[in-house]
Amino acid sequence: MNKFIWIAMAAVVAIGGYTFISNQPEEAPKSAMEELSDTVKEAADMVEEAAGDAMEEVGTAVEEVATEAEEAVEAAVEAAQETVNETVTEASEAASESAEEMAAEAEEMVDSAADEASNMVAAAAEYLTVDGFDMAKVTEMLEAAGLDQIQMTQLTTALEAAKSNPAMLQGVLDQVKSALGL
Repeated sequence: MNKFIWIAMAAVVAIGGYTFISNQPEEAPKSAMEELSDTVKEAADMVEEAAGDAMEEVGTAVEEVATEAEEAVEAAVEAAQETVNETVTEASEAASESAEEMAAEAEEMVDSAADEASNMVAAAAEYLTVDGFDMAKVTEMLEAAGLDQIQMTQLTTALEAAKSNPAMLQGVLDQVKSALGL
């Protein structure tokens, strides 16, 4: 900052000297003109030297700022990498826990569905015997099975015809079991 003040003062002296010399009548003695010219040259030299010193200081300051900025960027990059690594680790742990929970839930659902299917097969098996035959329940099972209309009509007609004849009913119930995949 002091160098800039010196530069400014030297510039003022140089301008003042130039103005003084320009406004002098031609009759001025040569020695005063020479003295003023020397003063102006000295002031110009001082300005040039101060400008050189100021440029050197500015260059040093710029290098320091660049070094500090580079260090700050490196620190920011390291911090960002650390944050990303922590986030990835946390997300991985959360995903692992979530996957374990989902697997446990899926296992429970499969067990429940297997139990339910087993119960339904047992109930269906009961209705598909001569002793436990229930026309309404067997018809519901056939409708729920998604059989084509022709096969459904054939089986329900055969069941209607055989429901009062136990010997014939067993053969039709076997056909129903086969159609249902039991």
